[in-house]
Amino acid sequence: METKPHRRYPLWIAAVAAAVIFLADILVELGVAIPLLYVVVVLLACRSGSERGVWTAAVGCTLLTLVGLFLSRSGGEPAKIIANRLLSASAVWIAAATCLHILTLQKQQAQRAKTAEDLAAESRRRQMEDHKQRRALQSVLEDLRHERERLAASNSRPSATVDAAPTAMLMVDSGGRIVLANARANELFGYQPTELLGQAIEVLMPERFRAEHPNHRRDFLTSPAARPMGPGRDLYGLRKDGSEFPVSVGLSPFETEEGTFVLSGIVDITESKKLEEDQRKLNSELERRVKERTAELDEVNQALKNTNAELEQFAYIASHDLQEPLRKVSAFCELLQEEVGGELSGDANQYIGYVVDGARRMRALISDLLMYSRATRTGRQLVVTDSNAAWDEAVALMDFDPADGSVQITRDNLPHVLAEKVGLVQLFQNLISNALKYRSDATPVVHAAIAQRDGEWLFSVSDNGIGIEPQYLETIFVIFKRLHARDAYSGTGIGLAVCKKIVERLGGTIWAESKPGEGTTFYFTVPNEGVSSDVCISDENFATAD
Repeated sequence: METKPHRRYPLWIAAVAAAVIFLADILVELGVAIPLLYVVVVLLACRSGSERGVWTAAVGCTLLTLVGLFLSRSGGEPAKIIANRLLSASAVWIAAATCLHILTLQKQQAQRAKTAEDLAAESRRRQMEDHKQRRALQSVLEDLRHERERLAASNSRPSATVDAAPTAMLMVDSGGRIVLANARANELFGYQPTELLGQAIEVLMPERFRAEHPNHRRDFLTSPAARPMGPGRDLYGLRKDGSEFPVSVGLSPFETEEGTFVLSGIVDITESKKLEEDQRKLNSELERRVKERTAELDEVNQALKNTNAELEQFAYIASHDLQEPLRKVSAFCELLQEEVGGELSGDANQYIGYVVDGARRMRALISDLLMYSRATRTGRQLVVTDSNAAWDEAVALMDFDPADGSVQITRDNLPHVLAEKVGLVQLFQNLISNALKYRSDATPVVHAAIAQRDGEWLFSVSDNGIGIEPQYLETIFVIFKRLHARDAYSGTGIGLAVCKKIVERLGGTIWAESKPGEGTTFYFTVPNEGVSSDVCISDENFATAD
């Protein structure tokens, strides 16, 4: 049973998240709201696939929760504050235990898959050995057929050739009597040399097969031809001591002056049968364990889905509620600077400026986190949406006047797609804002184009900005990933991550192509199934990415 592996996140994402939560914990008065977010850090560490990472995250978050107890500005009764901190630490360790259990199950499943592969390889090796033995038998039989004429003329039998064969071989006359048995046959069935000569071939068969065998032998002699014995049936031999063992038998008839003889090649397939039975039992056991583990994983996955849904809701509410206290911090610091700024020293004014700037950046970060949380929520229904209206609304929301000529923003005739209008507007707004932020010295030019391929719409948003180095074209969609210093370009590193979430919500993919100094083109796809459109596409205005 093959499953698609989950995408792994590097551990530094969990570390960055822990740092952000800790700073918010010691700067904002929200009691238990912030420490509970450490659960997200443990889940991010789990997505790295490292048990050590999960342990480290759990221990680190617990320590940060306790340190926050002494550094946090939260008011209230000490007993309630301590209880809230212990509740947060417990939530962290519950999440860590769940993640460690999941990683352990994944390792066990990989080990079982490797064991099954080893058994399959051993089975193939056994089959190859059986095939070689059968080919050796066929070679001997072929040599014997070449000697038929000589044997008929000399009225003798190929006793020397048969006796030297590595495979057990018996020669039986038309009456079912054994006239020749080589050394390997005597050894296989436990008889002394010449002891089998003259006995009926049925002596080497279990009792349950003896009554029907003469009829099968007569049918074979009616139209003799070289073939396996009893195709499709399980054949067994009987040793002198009464023990049975599975065999594979090949029959090769030939004519002599004395009549028709049948040369039989016999191979002991006990090991192959045992291996097949072991593999059957292992497969049955693996199927049973897979069903059990699948049921367990389904329960864990459902629990994780419920937890993720709760965490998404919690993050949405918490980030929304954090806006007000940060707004107050920023407002009161600005009032303080206005009221007593002239009475304070230069360093004091600078410190107040740091506080105001930090509060503004924190508000921007929380606002972007709130937007990211909205983008990851999948409960809203997709409807037929006009991409032209969404683009125009995104342009109207930008903080500039397109008519003044300072910026050139254009588009082709865009199609109707299945989307959520708010999300589509946000997608276009983030891409336009990104193009204007990383502008070059030339007048910014932003253009949206459209093409159709393989049942989907291919959108492109191109600009003539500073461009992106090739090695960063994938990492730019990672949350909090920034390529420039904060004093060079503002932002939180969340905008393109939000774009990626919105496009994935629509069932498409997003990527970028760029040449440093020449500009960047962002491509994203949206399925066009079930949506009709009269869009006229011109290949002259669009360069499709390979």
